[in-house]
Amino acid sequence: MLLRKNILLSALVAALALVFSANTALAQCKPFPAYELWNTLSHERAKSYVKRKLKGDWTPYISHLEKQLKNIEKIVESGKGARLKHKGETVTLTGKKLLEYQQASLARLDVVQCLADEMEVADLNNFATAAGDEEPVTEVSAKTAMAGRDASEMKLEVSTSCSNGVSRFKIKNQGPDWPKAGSFSIFRIDGGKKYPVSARRMRLKQGQFASFTVKKSRNPSGNLGLFVGPTWYKRAFAYDATLTCS
Repeated sequence: MLLRKNILLSALVAALALVFSANTALAQCKPFPAYELWNTLSHERAKSYVKRKLKGDWTPYISHLEKQLKNIEKIVESGKGARLKHKGETVTLTGKKLLEYQQASLARLDVVQCLADEMEVADLNNFATAAGDEEPVTEVSAKTAMAGRDASEMKLEVSTSCSNGVSRFKIKNQGPDWPKAGSFSIFRIDGGKKYPVSARRMRLKQGQFASFTVKKSRNPSGNLGLFVGPTWYKRAFAYDATLTCS
């Protein structure tokens, strides 16, 4: 009887641990902001939308929200009002109401970007598990990299910086417009192994920049590496830039 109770107790503890782990994973990204002119937003609804409508590609969704936010910022700077359609009627936002809408839009974009990173890191983890992952690292230092040998390949200029433990990567597309989105993946390098930290898909035009920031709390080893992977041709894995920042 005692043995049976111990088994049942162990099973209960394991179940609670799984629930806690699942809740912790879901809690990585903040909830969507509540706003009176929006329908209820949730992580699952956003993921479902991207999966059904965009075939799993978060880039168009993020680009749409970024464009909306820029338009709002321009309206705020101009001192004019923003006109929105809500349930078939036109609503004009000015003053405090407009600023609240701007803040809510910014918070929504942050959540969507976080969800995109979360899904990309999950894909990277699945790939790493299948491929054995964790290649040895022979060099960890700040550098600038250039990739690409012909018109079909990426041509990148990458610069890095470190300030008070905050790491920054800035990537410029030195070649023509990309035909499809590329995957920007940042890894933490520790003990000769690499661990996914952040990832995002973007499509850069000629001369366009992309910037990524990693907080000190997400980089305990102090060493990071960046790899940009195209989707329109096979590119061997090699860091486009590495950075030591502590």
